[in-house]
Formats: sequence, structure tokens, C-alpha cells
Amino acid sequence: MDWFTELDRGPVRLGGAGKLAGGDDARRALAAGLDFAVIGRAAILHHDFPQAIAADPDFTALPLPVSVDHLRSQGVGDAFLRYLGEWDGFLKESA
Repeated sequence: MDWFTELDRGPVRLGGAGKLAGGDDARRALAAGLDFAVIGRAAILHHDFPQAIAADPDFTALPLPVSVDHLRSQGVGDAFLRYLGEWDGFLKESA
């Protein structure tokens, strides 16, 4: 990440994503020089991920794979569930 954080970026802000699953991950990313952390999978797993981190700075998203029922409880719709089913290791196998 140093290659990017050490660049003269002027007013351009630098964000990063990738397996940021909890408050500790986000803090490490910011401490490494990022201006913001981009949350992807953790926000799919927990629709209220930012609020969960605000309430508990050590909150960590559920580990993968997760159940379809859990994702439905987070407001994930059928079309997106079908798409997530194509991601290796994201969804638990149906019984």
C-alpha cells in the first residue's frame, strides 16, 4: 500500500477495499495511510455495518460462508442472492 499512500496525490483521496471485515481491519487500513476504507462484503453481511462499528469498535462481520436465511434477514433480495451464489465460498450449501 505504501506505493500509493506515499504518492503526491494533491487533493485526491485514497480509499481501499478488500477483506475489511471489522473495526480493527478498518483502523489498520486508515493507520496505513488510507483516507477511507471501502466496505463491501461486510456491508452485504450486515446491512447496518457502519452503525455496528459505531456501537462496538471491535465488531467483526460473520465469517463466510453464511446462510441464505441470514442474508434475507439483512434485506438481500432473490436476484442478488442468485448472484452471490456464484461467489466461491460465500453461501452455505443448502441442506
